[in-house]
Amino acid sequence: MMKITSAMIVTLLVLSAHLLVCLCCDDAWSEYNGHCYYYEEEEMNFVDAQCACKANDAYLVKLDDQAESDFVTGIISENTWIGTRRALVDCGCAKWFMIPDLTVVPFTNWSPDEPNNSGGTENCVEIWTKDYLWNDRACNHEKKSVCEKKKLITEA
Repeated sequence: MMKITSAMIVTLLVLSAHLLVCLCCDDAWSEYNGHCYYYEEEEMNFVDAQCACKANDAYLVKLDDQAESDFVTGIISENTWIGTRRALVDCGCAKWFMIPDLTVVPFTNWSPDEPNNSGGTENCVEIWTKDYLWNDRACNHEKKSVCEKKKLITEA
């Protein structure tokens, strides 16, 4: 029978530390349900907000349910873009899609009397901080935004 020495234990600990992985969010990102979220405080139009998220290997947040919406409203402080927009053509299908994959929005959380497409140009969606519900808004307005991505697998 082999005797285990303290040197052997130290060697095993060092080797095992290199094998550990961590599902982590980057610094300044918040974690919720296997995803990471970043509140971008620089105000941008909808397209620029999409690009800023993409530069971080992320996308404008895709809100799948009320629980995720509640989490996101807890990290914002002003009216904020989310990754939902109106179809640009009448396709005979759902009117609202999630960016960037163009899947039909599975969940909505509209403020009363919204969406109203005021002026016929409100094709993007923001969360209003007056009631933390959705409002359709012209995409050229500058707003803060929330980016989302899956947790990263990194060596610990």
